Amino acid sequence: MNRSEKEKNLLLQLLSEMAQGETVDYVVRGMQESLGADAPTVEAVREYLLRQDNTDSLDTQQQALVMDQLLEYAEVNFRTTCDLIRYRHFKSAGLVSSMEEFLALIYPDETSDWREEEST
Repeated sequence: MNRSEKEKNLLLQLLSEMAQGETVDYVVRGMQESLGADAPTVEAVREYLLRQDNTDSLDTQQQALVMDQLLEYAEVNFRTTCDLIRYRHFKSAGLVSSMEEFLALIYPDETSDWREEEST
């Protein structure tokens, strides 16, 4: 393996670890909001996500909530990816010239709320 391949593999590994960390953080925050003090530790959630056949780390309610939070996070990421692809096509077609313009076009209600908050 040459140097550029090693660097590429190292970068991919780093990005993968960062993505796993962000995902676990999102899941744990959602669980803390729902369960409060009964929320499992970060380590228990990570262990469950990496080895779902090991159900000892979380009870049934916690397992269901982990899956719900994980699906919600995937949904948010998928929606963001779709919007980025849509923005790229709108911009190349000359329909919008900025991300702000795109967001105002696609999400007019949310954008007007955001602009009102910004002006106060």
